Amino acid sequence: MKTPRRPTRFHEFAPALSSAAETATAVQGNEALYRSEMAKEPGPHQPPPLAPLDERIVQAIWNEQLIKADVLVTADGRPVRVFDPGKWNGEAGPDFRCADIAIGNQRCRGDIEIHLYASDWEKHGHQADFDYNNVILHVVLFNDDARASDSLHNGEYAPRLVLDEFLQPDLDTIRQSLAGEDYFYAPRTSDAGPGCQQELARLPEGRVCELLAEAARERMETRVQRYAAQATSTSFDQALYQAIMTSMGHRGGKTLFFLLARRAPLADLRLILRHLPPAELPAAIEAVLLRVAGLATHRAADCNPESLDPESAAYVTHIDKIWTQFERYFADRIIPPTRRWMTGVRPVNFPSRRIAGVARFLAIADFHGSLVDWLADVMRHSAARQPRTAKDFKKEIAALAELFTAGEFGYWATRYSIGGRPSKSSMALIGTDRALSVLFNAVLPIMLLHARHMGDDVLEKHLWRLHDNFPALQENTVTKFMRLRLFGQGILPRGVTFRLEAQNQALIHVYQECCSNEALTCENCVARRAARCAETAIVQRELSR
Repeated sequence: MKTPRRPTRFHEFAPALSSAAETATAVQGNEALYRSEMAKEPGPHQPPPLAPLDERIVQAIWNEQLIKADVLVTADGRPVRVFDPGKWNGEAGPDFRCADIAIGNQRCRGDIEIHLYASDWEKHGHQADFDYNNVILHVVLFNDDARASDSLHNGEYAPRLVLDEFLQPDLDTIRQSLAGEDYFYAPRTSDAGPGCQQELARLPEGRVCELLAEAARERMETRVQRYAAQATSTSFDQALYQAIMTSMGHRGGKTLFFLLARRAPLADLRLILRHLPPAELPAAIEAVLLRVAGLATHRAADCNPESLDPESAAYVTHIDKIWTQFERYFADRIIPPTRRWMTGVRPVNFPSRRIAGVARFLAIADFHGSLVDWLADVMRHSAARQPRTAKDFKKEIAALAELFTAGEFGYWATRYSIGGRPSKSSMALIGTDRALSVLFNAVLPIMLLHARHMGDDVLEKHLWRLHDNFPALQENTVTKFMRLRLFGQGILPRGVTFRLEAQNQALIHVYQECCSNEALTCENCVARRAARCAETAIVQRELSR
């Protein structure tokens, strides 16, 4: 069951929402559990509160199995084993279809329903809905009524699994590293297409571009707000470090990278490595991060000399030597071994390689000073070059991305894992596509936050120009779907090319705020209302002449 979210704003285009949408957006209870106001930061902008928990986050937890899988028990004490969490359902009915689990000694195949609170089962009327008769497990984050099961329409009962005591990592880490907006429901096809296309086709071409630009800006502001929330309890440098680390992960792996950044924070790394010369920093940072991540479990003393090639044996010995100096600082922070590091990840993107890449980035940055200030200076130098053309901006953005891809790659240049067979050619630790993604999704929003904090309007203006001229990142299923839904297969309006990432981000924003928002139907979708509003304004201006 999907939870309604607030409608999008699109301030310049849409009037007040319909009463139906306003009513739906009011279904945002549970505020008592969330922060109502965050601590004030100096500067002209007040950071927003953390986004409230919602059902989509709980669905993401179940989908990615961010839980202690070997100790799960139902609310009535029976052990649970998950073989397949099921297929995430974006249509009406249970949230996951065709799950495969065992409860006690009984193997079960069927549906899973997800809620934030256990009492939502009856609030949503599932006990009287035959579509939920195949639910084999009711998974909730909080058990607010102390019951162990829920009744089905057919008179049987679905046991409850309460996740709050089984989360791995902790809920705070999950909330800060994953957002519901990172997970997309399967696009609905029953209501797709012609209406949206007809509404937009009647607009002047410039209006379509304006609508997309507004949506793209709103999406970036959402990111800025998320990082502002993190920065209320830590430094800007740590928030940026966490954002970069999180961007290295794939889906559920993001939580592990975020947790690693928390277990080995930037301030602690700076403190223990403060006496090292610059040339030794990359290997030292890499050694600490790999050990805390639980990804470098080899120890030279325990290795059979014949089990490792000479280069790998030398690398393990070097890592051991560094770790021995600092182990006492981090021994109680090591992340337990988990396969989630590797889930869905291609070998070239294995976490050990990404961590080594981050270590090299930190070392070339102002490691012992301020990472954010250093990047701000880099951005100011970019602004001083006064890029004007698309070619100019492409060159500037490529140079910024090289901050994450340059440098010597060391042992990992030809390796996927410790002791693994080396590749025939050198491979970048962080590829260009990932570097551009980190730059757009992590660096730009935090630097916007920093520019506002410092009152640097010139820097903020340049950051927005980089945003507006950023080349398109890799396409995904949502951008493909939304291009077809909004514009069909015909000729795109003038100025709409999707060769810039801002226009692709606009598609994702419209999808999240409109197409996958249960508060709205296609008839009262804000994007379509905005198009109608703009069209009406044009007609009124023509009549007034």
